[in-house]
Amino acid sequence: MGRDPPTVLLVAESLPFPAVKGGDLRTWQHVNTVACCARVGMFGLCSNDGRRHSVPLPSLACWETSTDPALTAPPPRGVRLDARAWLLHPRGHPSDLYSSDAAAAELAGLLARLRPEIVVLEGLWLHGYLETARAAGCRVVLDCHNVEAELVEQMAGASTGADLESRVRRDVLPARTAALERGAVGAVDQLWVCSQNDARVLRERYAPSAPIFVIPNGIQPDDYDPGARKAGEPGAPPTLVFPAFFGHPPNLVGARFLTEEVLPALVRRCGDGRLVLAGAMPPAELAAAAARDPRVVVTGAVRDIRPYLAAATAMAVPLFQGSGTRFKILEGFAAGLPVISTRKGAEGLAARDGEHLILAETADDFADAALGLVRDPERAGDLARRARSYAVERHSWTAIAPRVREAIAALEA
Repeated sequence: MGRDPPTVLLVAESLPFPAVKGGDLRTWQHVNTVACCARVGMFGLCSNDGRRHSVPLPSLACWETSTDPALTAPPPRGVRLDARAWLLHPRGHPSDLYSSDAAAAELAGLLARLRPEIVVLEGLWLHGYLETARAAGCRVVLDCHNVEAELVEQMAGASTGADLESRVRRDVLPARTAALERGAVGAVDQLWVCSQNDARVLRERYAPSAPIFVIPNGIQPDDYDPGARKAGEPGAPPTLVFPAFFGHPPNLVGARFLTEEVLPALVRRCGDGRLVLAGAMPPAELAAAAARDPRVVVTGAVRDIRPYLAAATAMAVPLFQGSGTRFKILEGFAAGLPVISTRKGAEGLAARDGEHLILAETADDFADAALGLVRDPERAGDLARRARSYAVERHSWTAIAPRVREAIAALEA
């Protein structure tokens, strides 16, 4: 007789379904792929997460959140003010906002009740709960959604302001993030990363003793219908869509680039154009851009991105800082939507320029690529078909599940 499958508890900033941001998509992927070889539970820190009221899979061992009122989203004003004190502590970090003694006690109680063999911490910002998992005798996995120090350093290099926030981002945050990440990757039993590129960066930066498993970001291709595409209808202007969580600074930088440079370049070429910025937490400056120019649409949070993908000429991914891999590109591929991306935006994927997507770096590059897709629909269709095949073969949950199974088995050995 074989032994019973292990129990795995995933711990994340928030519950992942329905997804609001890319991190949710990765965590939800893990819920489903880990379930192929283990009993799965889910614990989210956000105490006012409305998703806690609806358990998405009956087989889940738990679907719970903290009850600590300090861990609401957004945090109470007093907590936000207290969190700024991280700067005064020599080892302080913004992730301290997610650390809570009350939540740690709740997690300890859940671990005692559920008795999982394995705990997966979804991202470096949850490092404060590593010792709680260790104390319960669990094997601990750090799922690196990004190589955080790499991302922070890129953002610091792009920060030119003289205000306090900019100076902290340049002069303080990179070293503290690197120290924090070095400690975390050295204290876990296994590391998961999104790509071979991230695995290489982790090894070069920290030489961790824990084994690294590449668990790519993935999608369910059947959730997307390429036949629903409506782009190219007579008289429709070239339309670029940028799906993003605009609370993430690199996404906001990309949105500015699209509104201030790419859309004007497109309009200069063909007299018309449309830009759809679809996603949660758009700041006031994006709403102002939409108010100034009716060709800019800012949706705010959307329950379903697929209608926006179906109506677009192409997805624009104008990212100049980043780590990990972009779910938005995989969603565009699965939906049969041509993708125009910077090299940084497509980093970590094996997709090839001109075969699966179009690489662009300047505003003129993006505008020329979008117009070329409009003028050559046969090429656009070929690009989209090859991209969907790539996504199905390499980034479907079916393709990823064996890698997860291998990682879990290695922890049991």
